[in-house]
Amino acid sequence: MLCQKCGSNIQDGLYICPNCGSLVNSTSEQPTPEYVGYVKNYLVESILVIIFCCVPFGVVALVYACHVNTFLEMREFDRAKYASEKAKMWVWLGFVCGFIGIVLYALLLSAKGKFGA
Repeated sequence: MLCQKCGSNIQDGLYICPNCGSLVNSTSEQPTPEYVGYVKNYLVESILVIIFCCVPFGVVALVYACHVNTFLEMREFDRAKYASEKAKMWVWLGFVCGFIGIVLYALLLSAKGKFGA
């Protein structure tokens, strides 16, 4: 198959030209977003985890969340779905760790008040 932009020969199955980086318009069976399903990026959730819960886990979730859109633009839907699942996992881990930290902090403050330190 030939790239319509630069005219170079492209292997079958590739969606991006390795020479110029443009998307290849072919009639081969490329997966579509409707076929794969909606892939959530968890960008907002990861930012909220960074602000309110647990910064290290939130940063990891943010990195995976940013990769989701990149993979969707590259039409690599399996990798986008994998990055979405990883972002979701890290968001939940950050939320749980942040919640446990807040509860422990509240318990320590109440214990300090009872014992008058």
